[in-house]
Amino acid sequence: MEISGDLDRHWPPRSDARGSHGISSGAGETSTNAQRVWLPLALGLALGAITIITDLATGWTKPVAEKMHLPTIHIEFPASVLIYPGGAIIVEVIYRLLLIPLLLWLISGVILRGRHEQRVFWVSAVLTSLLEPLSQDLREIVTGPSRFAFGCVFAEDYALNLGQAWLFRRYGFLSSILLRVFST
Repeated sequence: MEISGDLDRHWPPRSDARGSHGISSGAGETSTNAQRVWLPLALGLALGAITIITDLATGWTKPVAEKMHLPTIHIEFPASVLIYPGGAIIVEVIYRLLLIPLLLWLISGVILRGRHEQRVFWVSAVLTSLLEPLSQDLREIVTGPSRFAFGCVFAEDYALNLGQAWLFRRYGFLSSILLRVFST
């Protein structure tokens, strides 16, 4: 078996018309602009509202800012216009555009010879969605002043990442980025 030929057949994973296998390009005939743009916008605003309510109820951003010797963890306008979308793109490239297709290709395409693609995608999505909350929130849950507050933040971050994985699979890269941008 030639590795480069095998890579060409399976990378990146392809999507059928229903988007049920592989990763969608986001330009499929089955998805509409409302789904690709308005759905991530609405979900992002909802997750952003939950984050704001959690902060207002628990004050979780204050101890984080104090640990970093900053007045706030939030980036002020106009810098936020560049920083938040830039961060969204970096996270998407690493977690979704690189890790999920790589795992999908390796496990489903190579090891399982094209079988169980949907299952492999969702297991990869569930596990890679844990990366950001585990690397950013877990320490605060264990050692922070409010385990409840940081548990909520962990759950919100996990929901955001899993939502991005779902949008990435269903509607493509741009939809996934839009969810993160509109949630910040």
